[in-house]
Amino acid sequence: MASVSFIDSQVKYRDSLLIVFEKFAFYSAGIISLSITFLGYLFSQDKCILTEYFLYMPIYMYVYISWIFLIINLISSLFIRWTDSLYIFYNKQTYYYKSKKDFEDHKFKFMDIYPNMIFEKDKASDIAVCKNNINILGKTVDTLNKQEARYFKIDKALRVVSVITFVLGIVMLLLFVLVSTYKLINI
Repeated sequence: MASVSFIDSQVKYRDSLLIVFEKFAFYSAGIISLSITFLGYLFSQDKCILTEYFLYMPIYMYVYISWIFLIINLISSLFIRWTDSLYIFYNKQTYYYKSKKDFEDHKFKFMDIYPNMIFEKDKASDIAVCKNNINILGKTVDTLNKQEARYFKIDKALRVVSVITFVLGIVMLLLFVLVSTYKLINI
């Protein structure tokens, strides 16, 4: 029963983590739409402040850079569920085909240990079929392991990109809002 509760807790943890990244995507889309509204407000007040420089860049560049980061976050956050499901798929397939290969290995050893058993055709052809199955299943397991590792790396990279771009998008947008509000008040 402990293994069942451990598996359940792992599934809940994975689902909770995926929900966090989905919320990143929702927040990114909402932040972009609210920043467009704020930009519209600034245009209605005075367009001159957007072209003023802050830290060697015009103020409007901060909002554009923020949008780029948030759009990258939106895309990467939405792809995380896809890469995670592919990782799980290849993980389960690897486990399944590995257990089939182990069964064929045991069957091969059993044929070798008990030479007097009844074979479907003859001993040599049944052993050849069993060896062929072991080779095919071994190659399949290797291919599935590579796919599993590939999607694991992609998933981890997307998670890192998602977090970093979300933070950078927020920072750049906060710089834009603070500087533009300060300039608007002091005009």
